[in-house]
Amino acid sequence: MERLLATHEEKVVERALNRFHLSDPEMRRLTRKVIRAQRELRRMVSKKTWRIYLALEEVVNARDLRLIEVAIKLGIDHGCRRKRQNRI
Repeated sequence: MERLLATHEEKVVERALNRFHLSDPEMRRLTRKVIRAQRELRRMVSKKTWRIYLALEEVVNARDLRLIEVAIKLGIDHGCRRKRQNRI
């Protein structure tokens, strides 16, 4: 997969997302809700079905992460272009 963010940019984004994840009440509430639902589902399905679910989650998360990376890259590129335009 093509790398979209430079190392420094990745670290900046990761720190910002971690701060948001830890400090945002809605994000914490949603995380608890996901964990509860996963635990309930795990109890209801076979090991094979659980592994299939986890594989599906991995693909969905990778897809969503790709979309987020592209959005961030576009935002960074747009911001850089605006800064250059403002200097002229």
